[in-house]
Amino acid sequence: MSRSATSPRKLIRAVVVLAVLVIAHLGVSYWLYDLDDVLANREGKGIPDGLTGPAHITPLRDGIFLIGASGKNVVAVIGTDGVLLVDSNEPPELERVQAALDTLTDLPVRYIINTHPHGDHIGGNAFFARDGAQVIATRSAAARIREDDAANGRNGPPPSGTVPDTVFDDSYRMTFGPHTVEITEIPDAHSEGDAVVRFVEANVIAAGDLFINEGLPYIATDMGRSIDGYLAGMGLLIAMADDETVIAPGHGPAGDMARLAETRDRLAGVRNAVAFRKGLGLSQKLIILTYPAHDWPVSWQRYGVARKWFVKAVYRSLQ
Repeated sequence: MSRSATSPRKLIRAVVVLAVLVIAHLGVSYWLYDLDDVLANREGKGIPDGLTGPAHITPLRDGIFLIGASGKNVVAVIGTDGVLLVDSNEPPELERVQAALDTLTDLPVRYIINTHPHGDHIGGNAFFARDGAQVIATRSAAARIREDDAANGRNGPPPSGTVPDTVFDDSYRMTFGPHTVEITEIPDAHSEGDAVVRFVEANVIAAGDLFINEGLPYIATDMGRSIDGYLAGMGLLIAMADDETVIAPGHGPAGDMARLAETRDRLAGVRNAVAFRKGLGLSQKLIILTYPAHDWPVSWQRYGVARKWFVKAVYRSLQ
């Protein structure tokens, strides 16, 4: 048989093999990055309470509890004459969070500290401020809450308790029962007006979304935030902690400094992988297909955003 007779067959075979490999690669990449382009766990699989079960309560230390509902955390501090909350979740989880609080105390909420202005952290302000709780946040976060409230088309002032009535720049310090409460603003990290809350004597830190345990963080690139700013914020958080610190994340189970540091290092690994490929001139789509999030454990996909979305955010934020 002549060479000219066999060459078309070889060419067709090579094209078929190449097409199969390309389709397989696209399919594997699609599977690796999940079907959902935004949330890692929209259906609540693997979250202790799912999307409908009772809120999950974790005792931390010295009357401080972590209450998780649908993967979104509230830190509750039970005092002698009331409750202090760090963040307030959002509808429809509020009744579940309240039911969890009712198992701990019948005292009213006196203070709510918002770690940042995203709805899943401030959406319960009005609900829990029904008895006159004081709402505290950074000046930047409060301004964003007001702007977002106005953009949603509400007429007149927001519902009582939605917008923080106590605002601060840089830091704020207060006493609640036996706890010295230090609130520190972390600029240019996750969103506008990020803050972390440290309970000094108990050595407990409520980190907000500067720490997502077992999940990738949302980064507000549309507001000028970046992966480098986020990693720098995590570095400031690490500097506040020691080996005995209990760290309450914005989403996911409570952690410690070792888990926080590992999370920061793995996020930095994803960032460096994307930066290297971007430096080679690869487009965002091609970078996604090279799976730069390979250093992020598959088991750490219970909370936060999907890997594909995170890679896109990192790409956009790198200069």
